Amino acid sequence: MHINNYMTNNDIEVVDSGIDFATTRVEFSEKLTNYYGYFHGGLYFSMADSLQELRLVAMDRIM
Repeated sequence: MHINNYMTNNDIEVVDSGIDFATTRVEFSEKLTNYYGYFHGGLYFSMADSLQELRLVAMDRIM
C-alpha cells in the first residue's frame, strides 16, 4: 500500500484501497486536536486528500 510521510506524521492509517474505494482511519490523539479538544478540521481534508491519492495510485497500477 502507498503510504507517504504526511500520512505517517498525522497518524493516518490505510485500512484498505482499490480502484473504486479507499478506507483510512485515525486513532484519536491530542496532537491532532484543535483548541476545543476535537479533531482539527484540516485533518478531515487531509484524510480526504489521502483517500484520493490512494485511489489514483491503485488506478495507475492497473492501467
